[in-house]
Amino acid sequence: SLPGWFEGRPGYAWYFGRDSEWVSLALLDLGDFQAVKDNLLLLMKYQGPDGKIYHELTTSGSVHYDASDSTPLFILTFARYVKYTGDVNFAKRYWNSLMKALKYVSSTDKNDDGLVENERVGHGWIEGGRIGVSHTTSYTNAIWIKALEEIIEVGDFLGKNMREQKEILKRTREAFERFWDPEKGYYCVGLDVSGRKIPHETILPSVGMMFNVIPENRREKMLEDFASNEFTTDWGVRLVKKSSEVFDPRGYHEGSVWPLFTGWVSLAEYESWYSINGYVHMMNNALDYRNWTKGYISEVLHGKVYKPAGVCPFQAWSQSMVVQPFVEGMLGYKPDALKKRMNLNLRIPSNITRLRVSSLPFSTGSVSVICEREGEDMFITILKKYDGEITLKMRVGIPLLSEIESVLVCDRAIEFSYYEKGDRKVVEIPEQILKDSLTLHLKLKNFSDVKPPVHVPKPFSRSRGTRIVGFMKEGEKLKVIYEGKIPPEIVGDGIYLVKRNQDNSK
Repeated sequence: SLPGWFEGRPGYAWYFGRDSEWVSLALLDLGDFQAVKDNLLLLMKYQGPDGKIYHELTTSGSVHYDASDSTPLFILTFARYVKYTGDVNFAKRYWNSLMKALKYVSSTDKNDDGLVENERVGHGWIEGGRIGVSHTTSYTNAIWIKALEEIIEVGDFLGKNMREQKEILKRTREAFERFWDPEKGYYCVGLDVSGRKIPHETILPSVGMMFNVIPENRREKMLEDFASNEFTTDWGVRLVKKSSEVFDPRGYHEGSVWPLFTGWVSLAEYESWYSINGYVHMMNNALDYRNWTKGYISEVLHGKVYKPAGVCPFQAWSQSMVVQPFVEGMLGYKPDALKKRMNLNLRIPSNITRLRVSSLPFSTGSVSVICEREGEDMFITILKKYDGEITLKMRVGIPLLSEIESVLVCDRAIEFSYYEKGDRKVVEIPEQILKDSLTLHLKLKNFSDVKPPVHVPKPFSRSRGTRIVGFMKEGEKLKVIYEGKIPPEIVGDGIYLVKRNQDNSK
């Protein structure tokens, strides 16, 4: 506990809806299916008569339904649980609770404009302050769109009539474009009751990017800003840029660094194939375990000085934002046990030459992935412990300047395609049937890359690390724009560095 008003207060000693749902997404990546199932059962046990999921449940039995995002996150967690586990019986047994939640969220579009609302419903992640004044938010609507997409997939598999949900999804996707601000190149926090955009630039669009709600051709400006010193510190990402009129480095929702936000940005970067910064931000979170509450990751950190700034010394969703960026981001692992399919989008940075990940969960079994780089060649081995075949869709990210001589699957040359995206050249492998094991060999030339500039901050220090804020292909060369006093480390030839004139020590 903390001194003053918080003295004797044992952290957050009660149950949270949305917090547990974000954590559940990471627990699915770890294969702790029982914990996620237990959490879903608790959420449904105290589900409101109207279908709403609680925000807070005290150990004395008081229930508070004051959040707008708990219910769409519940729908997403329900869908993910079924897809990861293949637990069709659970889906059928609790489908009525799921439909009540869908009906409730749909009802919060009170003015029938396609966007679900916060007003008279509850707060989104931002609970107050000068930013939390929206009538409707891009954050909650991005989650709602993703929840609809995934639960429609489950419903279609079960033979349910999802026509109404498909119509709602179409309308909400179209209405989501009202959050776009073409002058700033940003999706805004939200809209007020008259439809005007809330002007503050924040990292909240990262949720729309990690869920692929925001179009890829509109992400670059935001991702470059998120990677810059305006948002990024040596220990994570601020909610708002430091030049913002609302910036307060101690403000809970106005400038502090949350590992949760840092994880969202990392996931957005990985999903957009800005994998170098995705790795940097993932490691910002991972390295925090060395300080403060040893072995745990902080709830909230100060926006200018590396020190705690929250209420609780550690938070479960902070831990989850190492797991999700690693499993769903760097490995790009997305299983679907219902359809017996899995995706791997490997985005391994150049500072890692060997990586072995065991027991990625797939229904009642698991999958292991081994990645190695020898010289300029990449070798990938996938091992399966699961009764039955799995259809594998795989993409592999390699440096932009690398040339591909050939791709071999199980020692046989195959046809392949590739395209450039973010900071990677993405090699797309035709679908494969994974029986017991599969090997992939990429023969490359000119392995030239930038190593992720991970800075390890000391307690109570200010931010002084290097930031990579832009990539520009110029013929056979690659221009990399960076901020900071020390240029990033380069592997190979053909890359030249350009420093952006900005002092990051302030």
